[in-house]
Amino acid sequence: MKGTIQIARFANIPVLLHWSFGLVLLYVMYAAMAETGDWLSMLWILGIVLTIFVCVVLHEYGHALMARQFGVRTRDIILSPIGGVARLEYLPEKPSQELWIALAGPFVNIVIALLLSPYFLLVADSWQVCTDIVSLFLESFNVISERSYQDNDTLLTPIHSLGHFFVPVVIGMNLILAIFNMLPAFPMDGGRVLRALFSFQLSRLRATMIATLLGWISAIFFIYKGINDPNPVLIVIGIFVFFAAYQEYQMVRRDTVLNSYKVRDIIRTDFTKIPTSETMQSVIDTYKRGQEDSFVVVDLLDRIVGVLPESVIKKATKQSSFDLVEQYQQVRFETISPNESLKWLFHKMQTRGYYILPVYESGEIIGVVDRKGFSDFLIEKRKLF
Repeated sequence: MKGTIQIARFANIPVLLHWSFGLVLLYVMYAAMAETGDWLSMLWILGIVLTIFVCVVLHEYGHALMARQFGVRTRDIILSPIGGVARLEYLPEKPSQELWIALAGPFVNIVIALLLSPYFLLVADSWQVCTDIVSLFLESFNVISERSYQDNDTLLTPIHSLGHFFVPVVIGMNLILAIFNMLPAFPMDGGRVLRALFSFQLSRLRATMIATLLGWISAIFFIYKGINDPNPVLIVIGIFVFFAAYQEYQMVRRDTVLNSYKVRDIIRTDFTKIPTSETMQSVIDTYKRGQEDSFVVVDLLDRIVGVLPESVIKKATKQSSFDLVEQYQQVRFETISPNESLKWLFHKMQTRGYYILPVYESGEIIGVVDRKGFSDFLIEKRKLF
């Protein structure tokens, strides 16, 4: 993803950090120094913030590792100022599987809180700090009645004792992460749980429609609360939930339509085979005619040994175009059946980055499918999405 850098890789899943996350850290350092004027206190606050984001990453790993149990790969986990997201290659359509994947993230936060909870037995007032943090969060949503914290010594403990309350703060924030993510605001975890439950009795599209409507109601509530309080964070959350729910609904609607078509519906039987001994200049000339933008590469025995995607051809136009095709061909490709659904094909091309795939039937190539043909098909059927 653009604007990100990889900072770690666990369980073969890369963790990416968005560049804007650095702005959050700079703001935290500036605000802490302005409030306390003390470097040690600033480092404690920075440590708390970083620890909370580590818990966010663990939350996303909960989703990712549970998805792996159902054969779903995770492309990466992206950390940004508004939280984290595990980008799964696809969400399983079995309601029970989606239910477990959705619950796995908040479950991780609850486990973290439970593992740290013995600290309450060791340090006085630490439980009060934890409950005050959670209460403030619930109060912001009018879940509990408003109360005053002006005389609360534990919550307003002098900044120099932050180290003393580091653990209860982390426990409280993990409980907040679990509670917040379980709000019935699709496509957050709680909303996905609702969709999974609806899907046991309804079609996935109808279940998504109901979950989306509930998500919009939640989003409007967040925005309303954010304007009244005022609380810009709630406004941002509301806007995010509103558009994310709509995007998810459109995606399910598109998948429902694509699932009713097969690869053979968009297969291109008239395609150009490029020999490995050909020069890239010849490929570029064919490409510029505009009828095809990606090609399959064959050896002397007319066997497909690679592909030339549009991105590689464009790169070749800026270099020596008299190089041989075999120097540019990509050998990472798959052969597919004409009976596969277009939904399956769409996700494969999107997640694996394929530009063109040869289609085989009874051991013989009968055509190809490429992004250009798929894009033209989507444009033609867009009114159905």
